[in-house]
Amino acid sequence: MKRERLKDLRDLTLLKALTLGGGVLLRRSFRKLGRGVRRADSSKARLDLASAIEQTGDAITSSTLEGVLTGWNLGAQRLYGCSAEEAMGRAVWEVMRPLGGADVVARNISKVKRGETVGPFDAVHYTRDGRPRYVSVTLSPVRGPEGEVVNVLAVNRDVTERVEAEETSRSSEARLVEAQRVAQLGSWEWNMRTGEQSWSDEVYRIVGYEPGAFVPTFEKLMEVVHPNDRELVRQFTGDVLRQSKPSDLEHRVVRPDGEVRMVNCRAEAVLDEEGEPLRMIGTVYDVTGRKKAEEELKESEERYRAVLKQSAESIYLFDPETKRVLEANAAFQELLGYTSEELLETRIYDFIAADHEDIDENVRRDLREGQRFGERTYRRKDGSMVDVEVSMSAIPYDGNEVLCVVARDVTERKEAEEALSESEERFRSAFEDAPVGVALVGLDRRYLRVNRALCEMLGYSEEELLEKTSTEITHPDDLEKSAERTRLVLENEAGSSHLEKRYIHADGHVVWVLSSVSLVQDSGGNPDHFVALFQDVTERRALEERLEYQAFHDPLTDLPNRALFTDRLGHALARLNRRKEPIAVLFVDLDNFKHVNDSLGHEAGDRLLVAAAERLRESVRPEDTVARLGGDEFTVLLEGIVDWDGADRAAERISRSMQAPFHLDGREIFTGVSIGVAITDTIPEEIEDLLKNADLALYSAKRKGRNRYEFFEEALDAHLREHLKLEGDLRRAIEREEFRIYYQPKISVSTGEIVSLEALVRWEHPERGLLEPNEFLPVAEESDLIVQIGEWVLDEMCRQGRAWQERYPEESTPRVCTNISPRQFLHTNLVDRVAVALQESGLEAGRLSLEIDEGILMEDADANVEKLTALNDLGIHIVIDDFGTAYSSLAQLKNLPLNILKIDRSLVIELGEKPEDKAIVAAMIQLAHALGWAVTAQGVESDEQLAMLRELGCDIVQGYYFTRPVTVEEATVLLEEFSQRLALGELAAGPSREE
Repeated sequence: MKRERLKDLRDLTLLKALTLGGGVLLRRSFRKLGRGVRRADSSKARLDLASAIEQTGDAITSSTLEGVLTGWNLGAQRLYGCSAEEAMGRAVWEVMRPLGGADVVARNISKVKRGETVGPFDAVHYTRDGRPRYVSVTLSPVRGPEGEVVNVLAVNRDVTERVEAEETSRSSEARLVEAQRVAQLGSWEWNMRTGEQSWSDEVYRIVGYEPGAFVPTFEKLMEVVHPNDRELVRQFTGDVLRQSKPSDLEHRVVRPDGEVRMVNCRAEAVLDEEGEPLRMIGTVYDVTGRKKAEEELKESEERYRAVLKQSAESIYLFDPETKRVLEANAAFQELLGYTSEELLETRIYDFIAADHEDIDENVRRDLREGQRFGERTYRRKDGSMVDVEVSMSAIPYDGNEVLCVVARDVTERKEAEEALSESEERFRSAFEDAPVGVALVGLDRRYLRVNRALCEMLGYSEEELLEKTSTEITHPDDLEKSAERTRLVLENEAGSSHLEKRYIHADGHVVWVLSSVSLVQDSGGNPDHFVALFQDVTERRALEERLEYQAFHDPLTDLPNRALFTDRLGHALARLNRRKEPIAVLFVDLDNFKHVNDSLGHEAGDRLLVAAAERLRESVRPEDTVARLGGDEFTVLLEGIVDWDGADRAAERISRSMQAPFHLDGREIFTGVSIGVAITDTIPEEIEDLLKNADLALYSAKRKGRNRYEFFEEALDAHLREHLKLEGDLRRAIEREEFRIYYQPKISVSTGEIVSLEALVRWEHPERGLLEPNEFLPVAEESDLIVQIGEWVLDEMCRQGRAWQERYPEESTPRVCTNISPRQFLHTNLVDRVAVALQESGLEAGRLSLEIDEGILMEDADANVEKLTALNDLGIHIVIDDFGTAYSSLAQLKNLPLNILKIDRSLVIELGEKPEDKAIVAAMIQLAHALGWAVTAQGVESDEQLAMLRELGCDIVQGYYFTRPVTVEEATVLLEEFSQRLALGELAAGPSREE
């Protein structure tokens, strides 16, 4: 009864298979079978049912819940190439070989166990001979008598033709994506328009990161690429964008733990309708294991060749029953690399490279037929193989019959035979397999014979090339020189001629080739045909073009550099005689660029230069040349302008373009430009003359306040010579110590005491006498000499302050004070430099005041707070100089560690004349007092000004009303008088607001 129930269960399984198969033939067979069941007994019905399932076109199988096959019809045999006898009892994944293996099968069976019908779904299975087939799979549960799931029924329909037809209609991008899915490779995509990249999880894992560990970018890709392969990857990226077919590259990556892995990257550019790169897509997979295996195989082959050099004859005995080696001579030991003891523990199966059954059959035949000759392949101890010629015969040995094998190493002989056999083949294949392109070309330029390398180089098949002439695929621009080369070869009738020329690839791109052509003559000495060799030098040419581009372009802004600009200027000047239209050169310099560099850093400065370069390009015509000469200096070449107005308009456009703020690191940076313009309609003696004239005009624009443009005039030349001479004299003045320090007292309004002596520099010029600061300090500021001069003044002033500090009582010793220039303040080591000056001089920090211009403090308040705080921590008094001449943010100003506010003389000089000046000064004094600062007014020259300042509450005054700047000796006399008056009680000693 139980057996009958199992048969019924099998029949139900078969019936369900028919239902799921779904074909018309199956349904008709099922109806016939049903009628047969009604007409015949159950046994006959089962037979008809099984026959119908066997004949259906679908592969119908059944398996246990563990995945072991229990049913296999003819459709399955046809699909997978495996008979029922071979399939039954084996695992599903071993026979059907689905993509994903046992894991995929187990997941699907787990669903069937729960009573679910899985599918239909498409899958990829592999036949016995390894061919992939697309199948539509449906899995259903088969239930037992109690309703439990006891078996799995599978109906697999071959849909390969449908899938291939669908794939044929897909775009190349869709095929690539599908291939990535099927192959389970790491995939990536790069949007060339936005720069965005996306990586699959597998790509992250290949390079050693968790999926999504970072946002993929080209820069991040360069970080994981091995440093020695980064240029190769960049070149590969460029090559992919220039062609429309997939390309492969193997390169190394470095994982976060330092492990180096080898990967294969396949990439393809996706183009838009105009042929421009839209995206780049590709796959990547780890080939480290394969590469290692290749290296090991190569090493194994080298060991094998080394062993072959030591081949010799050998003799050994073995037992025909047990196949155990009984004895082996030294030659045999040497042949296989075993010791005598090791060989006595082996059987012939261990070293004869053949199946055991084949070896046994040969041994039986040898015993039956007597002595026998033949060839065998032996396996050495190290795994390498050796060919031997063997002679075997039965001999008595120790009372038994054994086989004696005399083996002669015939490896060298076989190699010689193979070499002889291959010699002719190598000769024939030398042409075909040459690593460079080789062609025989007729005198009519038609190809007579071409090799594989040339076909691959030019993208044509052999048949296609043989139907063409060399001139048909030569680049049009190279036809003339190619014909000239052929003519010379025919005239000389000997030797070869080399030429680099371009060919048009079958897909349309240009291939640079180094070709060598020789003439072949017939037996009569007449020209017969040409032999041409071709070497693809496209990459080398591309590299040369890149290097040439780099040699003539600025690496930061990608603008032409000085060399290319000078070359283009030379050509423009040469065209002047023909075009009769003037040309202009504009010298453009960013205002305050050094301040941006010093305060925000060089990286921010570089970004500013790049942004400024882009605005310059957008401000001129496409035919104009914009170049970067270095630093923040740019030049513009204008050709074909009608008159001065054309250059004027160009300069105006550039100036306007720079007025909008630049956004750097979340800050708005405002920087104008100073422009010098030189225009000419005649050829100057030297090309550099026009540049020099534009530079002179630029200098004039800077002298007149910057953020403007000026045209060159002859008078500028003489002025520049004077400027340069003064700069040279300044440099020598520093070396010769020609500077002098004068001091001007600052007087307390309330006590009349000298509270401070301001150091003012003068230049004892050897020819012009004593020069005031306004005669040389502007030149010093422009040339950076101001920093050296300022440091010299600081050192000298501190030493003099120490001398006064020792000479006079502490309570009456005034402070010494000096102005810190903007360049000196922005110098990175200002705080350290001041500390050194105090230490070396011995001056107390509280006896030193530094005056810093209001404008420079407001430019980068955050950075200034840090520097001023460091100076304040030393104990130094900080004075904000020229207050009222620059825009100040009170919100920032109140955070600065200041001691004194110094009102500019322009507000003091007209105090008695303009009521509004009095109101401004009063507001300043009240503001300073509210912040806890003292107030110094400079430029006091009258009783009226002094009285008004005393009335307004000013703390300290300075000006010609008291004294002009005096020498050190004169200042010492003033201090001496002050000290005596203080001792006599004529002055009210005591603390002032400044202290």
